Formats: sequence, structure tokens, C-alpha cells
Amino acid sequence: MNIRKLMNETLVANNGELSRGLKNQLSILPAITNQNLEEKIERLKKENIMVYSYYGLRILGFNLSDIEEVLKENMSKKESYQTNPQELVRDIRKKEIEELGSSLKEDMISNSMNYLEKFEFTKDQMLYLDQNTSRTLIDTMNQNQKLISANLKYLFDLGVTNYREIFLEYYDLFLLDNSTFVGIFNKYDREDLVDKLEKNAAIIEYL
Repeated sequence: MNIRKLMNETLVANNGELSRGLKNQLSILPAITNQNLEEKIERLKKENIMVYSYYGLRILGFNLSDIEEVLKENMSKKESYQTNPQELVRDIRKKEIEELGSSLKEDMISNSMNYLEKFEFTKDQMLYLDQNTSRTLIDTMNQNQKLISANLKYLFDLGVTNYREIFLEYYDLFLLDNSTFVGIFNKYDREDLVDKLEKNAAIIEYL
């Protein structure tokens, strides 16, 4: 299966409309996964997991073998995975960490994500980020530190006080080209947008 086919299936599954978040997820997938895409999707669909959702698409960044093992080892969590695919993301990431032979050390996290410190992210927040995404996407983010920093700085300068909360849940969106990222927010009244984002960070997916 190629990305174009996946995009078409995602479009159909979402009633002909793709949110900003879904479009971005589909655009970064080629950089983080190029193997067993169709097998991953079929496996997730077999378990009735919402693969065509914002969080469901994140699962495709993991290895098929890890997805398979986690699903088999956590059959009791099937319903939770169906309603909250991000929980499956966390469990597969835990599997990835275990395969390293030891748990992550604080200095490893600090070294790979220290660019976030200037935006006042705590080590606990960086650990949360590490535990909620795939290794391949973390590597992609680390390779694009300047871009992510520019997008974070824009939200900070805009006056969005919960920019850290937004980043921790919607980190994928911060891989958007800076001009595209800025353009999303420039379409709206600044004060109104900041107020809405602070009340409900989830609206960023639909801007």
C-alpha cells in the first residue's frame, strides 16, 4: 500500500474531510515508515482500532512485530485500544524501550531533547513525550530541532500560555514548515484564537 491509497482510505473513513492534523500525519508518514504498511493497517483493522484517526495513524510509525506482540500480550486492553489508540502507542513505545535492554535514563532524554529546555519543558514533560511516540518520529523531531523551535517560539510569542500542553499532545504538527505553521494561525483574530486554544487545545487539529 502506498501513502496515496492510505490518504484515500483515510478520507473515506472521515466522511470526505481531512483535518489539519490528519493531513499532517499523512504527510510525515513516508519519513517514518516504509515497510509493512498494509500489513499494519490490516492488523489494526482486525482489532477494530481506529487506524484512520489522528492517534491511530501514529501507530503506523512502529514496527509490525512490536505492534503484533503488544496486541497479543495485552488482549485484556482491546476495548481501551479501540476507544483510545494513543494508549496502544504508549504500550508499543514501552516495548521499544524494553528492547533496548534497559529503561531510559534521564541523561539520555536530556541529551536528545535539550532544545526543549529553553521553552521551559521539564524533564518529566520530556519523558512523557518520549513515552508517547515512536523512536523513528523522535529521531525525525531531533533532526528538525530548528523547525520545531521556530514553531514553538511562534506560539510563545503569540501569547499562547499552554503551548507546552499543545506540543506534548500534538507534537506531529510542529513538523510543519514554519511559513505553513504561521499561516494557519494568521487566519484568525489573535486574541480570540489564543483564548480558544487555552480553553481547548484540541482545536489546533482543526484549524
